Amino acid sequence: MYSYFQAYVLPKEFDSQFVTEDISGYTVDYIYNNYSKVYLSLNYTYSTGQVLVDFSQLKGQYRYSTQSLTSLLSNISDGYLSTIDEIPVTPVNYTRYLSADLAGYSFGYNNNNLILSNPNVEDSTYPEYCLTTVNGYIMPTQYTNNQIAVAMGSNLLNYLRVGIISFEDIGQITTLPITTDNIVLSSTRSPSELVYLKTVANPSNITFLVLNGYLIAPTSDGFYPIGNGIFAISLEKLGYGFKLLESRYKQYYNYDLITRYLPSELIGNVQPNKISIPLIKNPLFINEYLTLPNTFLVSIPATNIVLRTKNILNTELVNSIRTRVQPTNILVGSQGKIIDYYYTYKNGQYIVSNPNMTVDNYVDSHGIDASKEFISDQRIPNSPLVRSALFFKQYGFY
Repeated sequence: MYSYFQAYVLPKEFDSQFVTEDISGYTVDYIYNNYSKVYLSLNYTYSTGQVLVDFSQLKGQYRYSTQSLTSLLSNISDGYLSTIDEIPVTPVNYTRYLSADLAGYSFGYNNNNLILSNPNVEDSTYPEYCLTTVNGYIMPTQYTNNQIAVAMGSNLLNYLRVGIISFEDIGQITTLPITTDNIVLSSTRSPSELVYLKTVANPSNITFLVLNGYLIAPTSDGFYPIGNGIFAISLEKLGYGFKLLESRYKQYYNYDLITRYLPSELIGNVQPNKISIPLIKNPLFINEYLTLPNTFLVSIPATNIVLRTKNILNTELVNSIRTRVQPTNILVGSQGKIIDYYYTYKNGQYIVSNPNMTVDNYVDSHGIDASKEFISDQRIPNSPLVRSALFFKQYGFY
């Protein structure tokens, strides 16, 4: 039989690290709800010492159990648990976010690129450790001609907020463009429901998808690895219909991807105030969408990932929130769009602001509806604008 000896846990808290904690009296559902990772050191009848166990192996069967951990272990049959040789003793390193203005960057323009410069930073290594967001969309960034060049950045001149997502504490990242050669259509599902990506991403790394400027972690049923450098993507589960709606009709902040990059043979299907659902389900469109300049893969040198989120309560402030803790994390709004915020400090509080905290309340905000032919930009008449749901997001790697 098994009995509790010790636990090594990673709490679901911002900036948390692995700690030794006595969780023997906690209920099993509490443990799964409050810890990202749990390793157990257990006494075992047929072992002279303790055995080590990754507690996640029981999650599928017991995640909702209200019995205590001690009680659960006493009822598990001998030999039922798979053991591990050692517990990974490693720090968890987290992404950080900062406004490019606050980080000391100035902006310029060269052809179609936004140019970033900072005399106090080594420019040549910037793309190796950072992703750049422009008005909430991640844009491909390169160091070229002795400059940090953000592709397509000059398309957004009417309004400009630039943010930096830093992986410096984690390691050097690699961005991988997607070409039509990487895309494999499913033989049984429509391309909007399922496509495969063949990549050269290091299989031992964590790989993210940047889709139309949105950052997608490989932890959802819309994007996940299936082995040998191959990933599955469900654009419908990732809400790409709504993402297209946002990027097309809010051109004051964004840009029109459809008319800029649509294959010529499909241009005739474009409606001025609607997005054709058959059009965006067309394999030609899917290929073009997945090879947009701001759709690419990001390979991160880590083998495990943890996600932290913290909901932000609405306040009486318009397009602003208050926090007593200095904000260093990604702020995300409706449908997962990043909000490039700027903050000031006053009277013991940080005032975090961005005009995109109020969003259009589209009738078709859910995106694709099988009963409809179009996604329209029509807004709900009695509440055309609503406060976006907001939460801070932090990615940890170890």
